[in-house]
Amino acid sequence: TPSEPFKASDFGISSPLSGLFPGMPTVSLSNMFDLGTSPLADNFSEVRTWSAGDMLTLSRGKHTLKMGGEFKYHQSDLMFNAYTRGQMFFLGALGNPFKDFLFGLPGLTIMGSGDPRRDNRARDLAWYLQDDFKIHPRLTLNLGLRWDYYGPFADTKGRMVAFDPTLATTTPVPGLGVAIT
Repeated sequence: TPSEPFKASDFGISSPLSGLFPGMPTVSLSNMFDLGTSPLADNFSEVRTWSAGDMLTLSRGKHTLKMGGEFKYHQSDLMFNAYTRGQMFFLGALGNPFKDFLFGLPGLTIMGSGDPRRDNRARDLAWYLQDDFKIHPRLTLNLGLRWDYYGPFADTKGRMVAFDPTLATTTPVPGLGVAIT
């Protein structure tokens, strides 16, 4: 929470969000300077990932079989309060943004509102099977299959407004390798 010595009301500015955010709006004079709290000062995020996985290895003769899997649960809780106190931009209609400010010319005003909270969740799943076959003491053949699913993020209240078809893909990847030791 930013330290705010001045309130919007100290300057005769009324804001519909002043009960929650009483500080003065950010005043921006383009390419010169900004006064007031950053319009992004009240942001918060907490990201957690839980993971569980296991692997089993079995050696028989010239074969070493490995199989395993993993599950991940991602939790991303965000509070994105942007422009909650408002922001006034003076762009320089008189040739200089400072002149616009001094003469009280109207500038561009932004006010953020709505629900700033986002509670995003995703689940990933993976498994694999691999056989390391020792053909010769100095030659090993590695055969395997791996499957990964990267689940898309979704908001717990259905407020996600983006779509990216590459976020949810299943990719079987057969592999063949040779290791000479």
